[in-house]
Amino acid sequence: MKEIEPLPDRTQTLMEVHVPPSSLTPEERFNAIRPVLVDARHMITTAIETVHPAAAECLPMPELVVPDVNGFAVASSALYANLFTANGSRAAAWVAARSACAHGSKAAVAVYELCYSWYQLINAGRSRIESVPGWTNHIEGLLEMLPGRIARVSGPSADVEPGELLPSSDRGRGSDLRDQFETADAGVVSGAAGLPAVGDRVISWYDDDLVEYGGGDGGPWTTLSFALLAGGLPVRKCEPERVAPADTPIPGKDARVSVARRTRAEMPYGEPGVWQLTLPGGGVPTWHRTKRDATTTGLRRLAILDWHRARAEAATASDETVADQP
Repeated sequence: MKEIEPLPDRTQTLMEVHVPPSSLTPEERFNAIRPVLVDARHMITTAIETVHPAAAECLPMPELVVPDVNGFAVASSALYANLFTANGSRAAAWVAARSACAHGSKAAVAVYELCYSWYQLINAGRSRIESVPGWTNHIEGLLEMLPGRIARVSGPSADVEPGELLPSSDRGRGSDLRDQFETADAGVVSGAAGLPAVGDRVISWYDDDLVEYGGGDGGPWTTLSFALLAGGLPVRKCEPERVAPADTPIPGKDARVSVARRTRAEMPYGEPGVWQLTLPGGGVPTWHRTKRDATTTGLRRLAILDWHRARAEAATASDETVADQP
């Protein structure tokens, strides 16, 4: 994959900087990331052809294109509408295609995963272009993990058919890829709780206290609303993998949560403090005002990741059991 061209002010390449200089226009940010998005699209579409040569005929394929500088919001909404329902569950067309596809459900799931990878990149590109606080670095982490994600679904690798997902114990840096890709249909998997529905009480990626889940809005952007007169919990709208049921246990400590104090020179512009939180899976670190804030946030987010991972593993085990039946 091509490196992103050096930025106009002679800083390092985009993969090596925390945030684009505030002096850059959206067009300049777009021109900096467009070459790698073009390459990433080629990698994803080639992988789709490998795992499912007839994907366009068998599956409800979305349009995978690199939009112009003003087209990312529309592209994100279109991809979300193709992949998900309003409350963040897998879209009915994909559920039906997964069951009906003559090439096997695992090939359909692999294509869904690859389409979602493109959806992530479109959202990350929009965040970079619009310089959204807290999301400007998201594209780097996705680009770094993309080759490994593609390898895991397109094969070949030891004992893994093309399109078959590796067991959770063998997944590397991309193990936190959206768990929807491996889950079975809601209500089908015995012992695996369904995704939180709109109106459910949840813990969230963003909030210290419980909130009511308001569903997804088609991108990484999130909103919190308050019904001041009606009472009740605030309503959080966000991607479904950023919440878990309210009774999800949050550990008191976990060695996987890494918190380190950085210098102000290292802290990206606009972040609240110098305490850097890193979680397993190769995601982009986040920044916090105090060590306590970073640790508490990290433990809650880890609980959310673990809940989704356990649900995905239960779904995968169920798929394997069904596949083994005569």
